Amino acid sequence: MSGGFKRSGAFGIVGVFVVAALVAMIALTMGQGDPNPKLALGLIFGVIALFCVVLFALQRSDLERAAGSDSTAGSRAAAEAGHRVENPTTLSEPELWAAMAIAPIDADAVRARDEIWDVGRRSQKLAIVIFLTVPAIYRRKGDPGDWLCDLWLAERLAATVPSPERV
Repeated sequence: MSGGFKRSGAFGIVGVFVVAALVAMIALTMGQGDPNPKLALGLIFGVIALFCVVLFALQRSDLERAAGSDSTAGSRAAAEAGHRVENPTTLSEPELWAAMAIAPIDADAVRARDEIWDVGRRSQKLAIVIFLTVPAIYRRKGDPGDWLCDLWLAERLAATVPSPERV
């Protein structure tokens, strides 16, 4: 949990254990012996979904905070670059980045460094899209006509494609 991700990191580590305890409590108190435990499953998925939504929000906030402080610190470090480094372990990451530069840090280098944070933002947006779409993939009733995407369909489609041996 280094850098600016201490809040979401701590929430993630502690939250996993809290969610596991809540899920175990729900599973042990509800739905035992019930052939159709929809309420218990709904509560379990709700607890997990709530944890993920809060974790995504905290990560997004931490990502924006880290990107903003990195940009400010990078500009300051670029302005102070050019001094001899006695102990690189005592420098912050932007100061070390500026000290190791082989050429003066110009606006293009700072802009390129800022674009690195955009990769993290896009990655997080993709994770949110995956989180929202995966529940829709699962079959609801188990009938062959009630699927959106499953292994049964993949096997069925693969069986219709002629193999090189059969051609």
